[in-house]
Amino acid sequence: MALQLRTTVIYEAQTEPEHLVDLGVRLSIFLALQLIGLIGSVVVLLTAPFSSVGRQMTWYNFFISWMVFCTSYLLLFFAGQGHNREPPFALCLTQSSLTYAAPPYAAAATLCLVVQLYFNVYTSLTGKRIKGERFWNLMVSDALPHFRPFNREEQILILPYVVFSIVMIESLVVRSSPVLLIVVCDIDGGWKGGTGAGRSSFLDGILLQSGDSHTVCVRLENFLICELKKLPQGKVNCCTCGVIHCSCPGTQCYHLSAAQEMFLGPAHRQSFPNNVHPGYDLFGFRAGLLFFFVVFIQDSVNGLADLDIVLACIPIAAVLIFGTHEDLLQIWLFWKKGKVIPASAAIK
Repeated sequence: MALQLRTTVIYEAQTEPEHLVDLGVRLSIFLALQLIGLIGSVVVLLTAPFSSVGRQMTWYNFFISWMVFCTSYLLLFFAGQGHNREPPFALCLTQSSLTYAAPPYAAAATLCLVVQLYFNVYTSLTGKRIKGERFWNLMVSDALPHFRPFNREEQILILPYVVFSIVMIESLVVRSSPVLLIVVCDIDGGWKGGTGAGRSSFLDGILLQSGDSHTVCVRLENFLICELKKLPQGKVNCCTCGVIHCSCPGTQCYHLSAAQEMFLGPAHRQSFPNNVHPGYDLFGFRAGLLFFFVVFIQDSVNGLADLDIVLACIPIAAVLIFGTHEDLLQIWLFWKKGKVIPASAAIK
């Protein structure tokens, strides 16, 4: 017998004027940025296997996570339900759960990339195994079967999928509960304070959401996006994503500090620039905090809408920084005579 979901549907004919925001072109910009990030990630993933420079699975997993991240916010758009006042509940529930599971998944993938990069740099410069590597192997690799062709060090890439599966399943289970689920549709075309199109949990990790205690689908302008707020899975998502994502700058600071100390040695003066590829996470974290304090606090409603645009630029930044290496660009410049040798064959 099929499970019957009992939901309470509340249609709010009007939204208080002070909570209305005319998203206008900003919503189109947000969707366009997510679409560019998705296409760019797909192109980079399809190009990398043809490169002469090998890359570890954490690098591939990093771009896969951003593909999932962008797709989660474009799901209704791809399904042709963007202008539907009553989208299929299953589709709405799926997107709602994906938007909660994708941010911690991307954060975990970024953390794995940073940690793996640290392992590579430390081993390359010192010729020794890193002390903390045993902790990661014990936490992830040694506790799981050994899958070929990946060695135990590379099985760190499983961590993001574990995080994604837990949050996704937990979101689907809780949101399918008739007791906890209340569907709220703002059909007036306004934007309720505290609910943004494609709001990312990178922000939710440091902010307390305001507004109604339960929201699943909210209509913004002529576009419908599904979201759920202030339920147990939302709190779990915020904590998980906040802890994982905030670990990246700390790990990277330690990584760069240790590498800088080793760089002072004359024996490693040439190898340091070719082995260290600073990530964008620390820069993004600082830029996000700066934008939050300057814009969001000054105007919480309009500021949050603008901040969504900034967050939508993160996948594009990943493509521009990690997907424009010389060996990758050379593949698309195949008609040019002569072969450009990459600056380094190291993992980037």
